[in-house]
Amino acid sequence: MAAYAIGDIHGQAKTLKSLILKLNLKSDDHIIFLGDYIDRGPDWFEVLKYIISLENIYKVTVLWGNHDILMYDSLRVFKESKICPDISSAEKRETWFYNGGKKTYNKFIRLSADDKQLVSDFFGKLRTDISLNINNQEYTLCHSLPGEVGDTLWDASWARLACNDSGEIYYDSYIDETLLFEKYKNQTIVHGHTPVFNYIDSTKLAPVKYKLGNVKFINIDLGAGFIGRITGANLCALRLDDMKEFYAV
Repeated sequence: MAAYAIGDIHGQAKTLKSLILKLNLKSDDHIIFLGDYIDRGPDWFEVLKYIISLENIYKVTVLWGNHDILMYDSLRVFKESKICPDISSAEKRETWFYNGGKKTYNKFIRLSADDKQLVSDFFGKLRTDISLNINNQEYTLCHSLPGEVGDTLWDASWARLACNDSGEIYYDSYIDETLLFEKYKNQTIVHGHTPVFNYIDSTKLAPVKYKLGNVKFINIDLGAGFIGRITGANLCALRLDDMKEFYAV
């Protein structure tokens, strides 16, 4: 059995299907999707349906992304989710639309009742993170940070960690820094959320490995939401067993 982490898809159904074909999957392989199935790209509903079809063949784990939370928290069909209870539904929807959700919303409201239920069921099984031991190495896979590190799932899914010029670690959300650097020391956190072209200037985008404290990180968000607009943007799968990278555009 091999384990594959797949980064932010953002509605790129055709690219996702191309990537999956390149993996030559076996029935006992495990695919872990790191969230952000919707927004920016053209075919978010097709992405959801395709992932559901994969669940009938392989072991599949689907995680929350911040865009998914925005949609879930913005629509009454999901019974007024309370993932981020201190922000009103109107504010959530405004944030969602600002981050590329308007086209997603316009397509959603045109779906049949059955298809809306399919979307609701899909969101209902999303997880915050998953931990795996592969070749005696501990990995935690998540969208940005493990769920327990944030005050809320909202915080964990939005947080971005970095170092300033003085080498000090900073973050832009409510994060339990002690928990992160104690519980996850000597582990590797595999995540997406922030396109790697925010860090590197390259026409051939690849996963970025970095370390903060004693925690290792691998960012595999290669900007699929910007395919056709950003040079080198692509969708990536990382096979954790041997760190082999797979790409599709």
